Amino acid sequence: MFDPAGYYIKTLHAGHDELTSPDGLGVLDGVPAGDYTVVSYANVKRSIIASLIPGVSTAAELYVALGNGAVYRTGDPLFHSLKRFTVRRGEPVVTPVALNKLFYRIELNVTGAEKVEDFRITFSGAPSGIDYAGHPFTGPVIYQPTLQTAEVGEQSGSLCIPRFTDGASVMMTLASGERLLAQMSLSEYLKQGDVAIDLTAKDVVIPIDVAVSTAEITVTVNDWNDGAVQIPMVGH
Repeated sequence: MFDPAGYYIKTLHAGHDELTSPDGLGVLDGVPAGDYTVVSYANVKRSIIASLIPGVSTAAELYVALGNGAVYRTGDPLFHSLKRFTVRRGEPVVTPVALNKLFYRIELNVTGAEKVEDFRITFSGAPSGIDYAGHPFTGPVIYQPTLQTAEVGEQSGSLCIPRFTDGASVMMTLASGERLLAQMSLSEYLKQGDVAIDLTAKDVVIPIDVAVSTAEITVTVNDWNDGAVQIPMVGH
């Protein structure tokens, strides 16, 4: 919560009981009249909330993000809201807070990777979280989803990453242990209209099929076979 001058007041943590109470959640009880800003986040599990100082820090210093320099199996499926309230003495205000889903879910289906020792897929260049306004917050993190065997010759995995903008450079790297096999720009690929994924929709799922052969890796997004990318194996 931030006061009319834009300075940080306090943080409240609310669970299921508080959020489902018919009385609502009191967030600005006893404050002077004026215009206040309330920033809300949901599903903060792995991420770190910026440390703010009451009366000193401003909203511009607020973010929720994964810690820098680490490898994560997935990011948090973050929801967010920025709401401004006008407080008048003696006039209680009850208003709903609509949380926006600010993450993409990537679903991976991999075939042929059993031929490759310690096969792994990583994503770099994606945001590590979101700021006070819900915009991407960038930090040096790597996403490396767990791949589980679904059936013989097939693996699957999924991860959540914060939504990114057109200017982002999100790379998908395929490797055998520390040895690079192939790399492609996922963000550039998704800009192509024929992928048929609306990245501005409320719910965004990005299905990626990866087929590994001896000489190349084929990547197909959202069953767009005409746009499948054949990436030669490094060293072939």
